[in-house]
Amino acid sequence: MVEQFVGTWKLTSSDNFDEYMKAIGVGFATRQMGNLVKPNLVFSVDDQGVVSLKSQSTFKTVEIKFKLDEEFDETTADDRRTKTVITLENGKLVQKQSWDGKETTIERDLQEGKLIAKCIMNDVVSVRTYERETELMLCELVPLGAYIKMVEQFVGTWALTSSENFDEYMKAVGMSFATRQMGNLVKPSLIISVDDQGVISIKGKSTFKTTEIKFKLNEEFDEITTDDRHTKSVITLENGKLVHKQMWDGKETTVERDLQDGKLVAKCVMNDVVAVRIYEREA
Repeated sequence: MVEQFVGTWKLTSSDNFDEYMKAIGVGFATRQMGNLVKPNLVFSVDDQGVVSLKSQSTFKTVEIKFKLDEEFDETTADDRRTKTVITLENGKLVQKQSWDGKETTIERDLQEGKLIAKCIMNDVVSVRTYERETELMLCELVPLGAYIKMVEQFVGTWALTSSENFDEYMKAVGMSFATRQMGNLVKPSLIISVDDQGVISIKGKSTFKTTEIKFKLNEEFDEITTDDRHTKSVITLENGKLVHKQMWDGKETTVERDLQDGKLVAKCVMNDVVAVRIYEREA
């Protein structure tokens, strides 16, 4: 999914970039400038699937607009005229530029919340690392239709099928013995939905209790949990995972929900205690 790249990214480190520029034929003066500037990358995508990648610096600002797998003409920051195609391969954006019988590849990947750009020309490899510059509201960057599409993969009813270390997790967040006993016995369903305004609902349903939260990504909201904690919560979408942070009384816990092999895997983290709960779609 291209949407996970959407945002503004600031260059924080660059390894072997001068050698890469030399390998693709960039002149000395331009290389000197390229080594000095720290550009921002700005990714956005419209509701027609057209991706914009803008590189902004004090030296020059360039922008390309494209659809995945479709070749287009590009004028690079160093003024090469290339035939370019960008594909999505194993979660990476792979950009191939071809000109004058030459070809270079830039692979952009998300690793631990950072954008890693691997620039390859023959046997020369440069690695440039970017970090998100600002935490913008997702709806400012992604059209509503694309925003909803990002969440839709989680939509459905999910039944708990296995739970590991959950008692220790409940203990770590401060639940009483009686509540933990009940929590260990019940097998709740999760019902996830999203409406046409981008409001997401997560309902936890069991014979013990039914709770529901409604929220938009990146917007803090008040939550009353199943065990009656009153938290300030925020849910973000990071590398395809729904990351749910709950804060109360100076404490914080995180629940990461991810899709793996068609299952919903919830990783519950409190300090150094981790529980993993696995859900499967109900027919």
